[in-house]
Amino acid sequence: MTKRAVIYARVSTNEQAEKGTSLESQIVECRRYAEANNLDVIAEITDEHSGNKLYRPGLDDLREMIAHKTIDAVIVIESSRWTRNLHHRGMLRKELYQAGVELHYTTRGKVGENPQDRLIDNVDGAFVEHWRDLIIFYTRQGRNDRAAKGKPVLMGQPPYGYKKIGKGKEAYLIIDENETRIVRNIFSWYVNGKAPEKPMSLQKIADELNRQTIPPPRNKGRIAQTWYPETIRKFLRNETYIGKMYYGKVRVYDEKRVSQ
Repeated sequence: MTKRAVIYARVSTNEQAEKGTSLESQIVECRRYAEANNLDVIAEITDEHSGNKLYRPGLDDLREMIAHKTIDAVIVIESSRWTRNLHHRGMLRKELYQAGVELHYTTRGKVGENPQDRLIDNVDGAFVEHWRDLIIFYTRQGRNDRAAKGKPVLMGQPPYGYKKIGKGKEAYLIIDENETRIVRNIFSWYVNGKAPEKPMSLQKIADELNRQTIPPPRNKGRIAQTWYPETIRKFLRNETYIGKMYYGKVRVYDEKRVSQ
């Protein structure tokens, strides 16, 4: 009897962009494995999320299929695509075992449930987690060294008014003339007002920008629906606009004072 199988492939955004790791190449290899092992692929699921996260859109869907026992096997190219967290690995393996669903890695075949197979999988998982920790450690160390030398550490979305050029260590910021004009207006309106008015409040500045139908800044890749006073406040407090950039800032609160 042919078993119903689902292919699962995963990359993080950085892996896809910087290392050329391909979802498509993983799927092709998993298809070959399925054909060679008489597994009927009924679905192919992908994720572009960190392997250290348990909750990923694709993995969530796959776990639902496992829980409802609508599949017989899961095919993954190798264990780091499945998860990079040893604790999560044990949880996922337990879910598979309870549902009677097999786990196959194209690199080493079916993962058994006897003590020796579990030991091998745990050792493999420990190495994968250790390798992830090393990457995080050396990445953070490199960023700290770069910041200590006065070079900007560019992560995530660049500040409004700037564009990021290049990738990795070669990345740098340039001024976006259109957005910079908006930033200058915000500071000017807050200090001097917009003739013939007096200095404008945060709410009035937000209202004026909305009236001019100026697109709000992006937040984690998403464009907000409107300008808000709190957005203006963040602009005014952002020291990037006076030529200062920080990396690794930590804000410490006095719990006694906060609770008063």
